[in-house]
Amino acid sequence: SSESGTEDETGSDSSTSDSTSSESGTEDETGSDSSTSDSSSSESGTETETGSDSSTSSSTSSSSSSTSTSSSTSTSVYVPGGGGYYYPDEPVKLGNALLRQNLKVDVSGIRGVALKLADELYRLGLFVGTGNDANNNPVYELERPLTRIEAVSLILRLLGLDGDAAAYTGRNPFQDVPAWAQKEAAYAYNAGLVYGVNDSHTILDANRAITSKEFTAILLRVLGYQESKGDFIYDLAPQKSIDVSLFTSSEVQAWSSASTYLRSDVVVGLTDLLTTYQRQPSNQLFIYSLVDKGKFTNQLANLFISNATGIYKH
Repeated sequence: SSESGTEDETGSDSSTSDSTSSESGTEDETGSDSSTSDSSSSESGTETETGSDSSTSSSTSSSSSSTSTSSSTSTSVYVPGGGGYYYPDEPVKLGNALLRQNLKVDVSGIRGVALKLADELYRLGLFVGTGNDANNNPVYELERPLTRIEAVSLILRLLGLDGDAAAYTGRNPFQDVPAWAQKEAAYAYNAGLVYGVNDSHTILDANRAITSKEFTAILLRVLGYQESKGDFIYDLAPQKSIDVSLFTSSEVQAWSSASTYLRSDVVVGLTDLLTTYQRQPSNQLFIYSLVDKGKFTNQLANLFISNATGIYKH
């Protein structure tokens, strides 16, 4: 079933009941072909999420320079409200360096700005929440974990691929996905965005809380990095996120030391994603690739950067 507009990642109430399940063991998500993987771990102990050589990231589609302010020119973009001048074609990854200059980056600092950032993501239609309260305000449930299948729904909506997923007729390899998410899981797997936790890709572990390392790997794939192409190794995904300026070392350390990865952490991760340069074209902040896809206007993208900068500064 569809997500009916008011539910961001859950799709149905039943999918949220298991969202507080704890993370067990450690995960080992490799990008090797499942037919050659020698890992024998299962989701109950050490988790293995193996990639597929045939997978390709849907986030690497070419963008139109005619609609994006971050096309390969030397023109700066002025971000009102304190953002100053932004140079999208600068080789230095200035996105998070600009945003995080005054943020106390520990778990409490990260989660302390999540609500305001969630509102900004909501305005872009990228984080809709799990419903509405009595006053018709969105409910984000930032204090609970995000399940793996919720993460799939969230990322597909972010990329504007939820409609394509709903119409997808390809095979779903996973045996543990709820009925409402069958097509989404199948589409995300075949797009190279998420893999199973066993070698044969039959178990998604759909209702288990996603870990920071798992979500980091998904965001790297969204940016166009793929394990199957040798871009990164799953076990080193946190370090790769630092190398490409998706996250800061302080953020990675904070999340790795936290007992649970919450939806508030996911919100900050999505903000980081939007303000990070994608792999191709390398001179374009990811948020402007969504402008090219018609997700929202260039003005809204600029406003998001400005508001996020203000939130981090205060």
